[in-house]
Amino acid sequence: MEIIISGRHTYVPEAFRKTANEKLKKVELFSPKIDSIKVEVSHENNPKLSEVRLRVEITVYGLGPVIRAESAASEAIAALDLAVDKLSERLRRNHDKVSDHRNYSDSSIKAKDRDAGSSFNPKDLESELKHNAELAKTFSSLEGFGANATSDPSALEARLAVGESVEARLGETPLVIRRKVHAGEKLSIGEALERMELLGHDFYLFIHESTGRCAVMYRRHGWSYGVIELE
Repeated sequence: MEIIISGRHTYVPEAFRKTANEKLKKVELFSPKIDSIKVEVSHENNPKLSEVRLRVEITVYGLGPVIRAESAASEAIAALDLAVDKLSERLRRNHDKVSDHRNYSDSSIKAKDRDAGSSFNPKDLESELKHNAELAKTFSSLEGFGANATSDPSALEARLAVGESVEARLGETPLVIRRKVHAGEKLSIGEALERMELLGHDFYLFIHESTGRCAVMYRRHGWSYGVIELE
């Protein structure tokens, strides 16, 4: 398992790197199929936000969905601890779900074998594993963390490959726009909601498998969610 630690417009002390590595090595217990973990530390310069001036974002790549957690605090180690706690809970939740699904699948296969003979095809399983491995390679290749903003606005119009990102200032304003390209994936509404929860985001962009349209799942309030599709 590879652990990559970087700073976004800020310096990351060696003491933080050492602590992060020690804490994140334990995360593998929840999911031994983790390929890599990326940790990004960013600093908020606004003095009014001193209580949350340091933000730590942790992203896990492996066989299965990308899982992310982030938190902010006045000190980097405190933010790291909060983010690791969130990440551990999401990894545990995903592990339990996979285990439940596997047990259900095993029971279904045994029932079918009893009723109509064995209909399980090992080639189907092999195909599924290869598909998941390819997805994992795609996600683990995503880069762009800590990219420096450019003053050239035409950079936002540049053609980017999957995983590439670019930052540029909006005209003469201090606003910075970050553009990134992700691999599109066809998902059901339920799967998109699950991915959004594992990432800890308030929205999730995907391709609706039933309609083939580009769609975004977003959190409204309470247990209410929304989906917007583009024709």
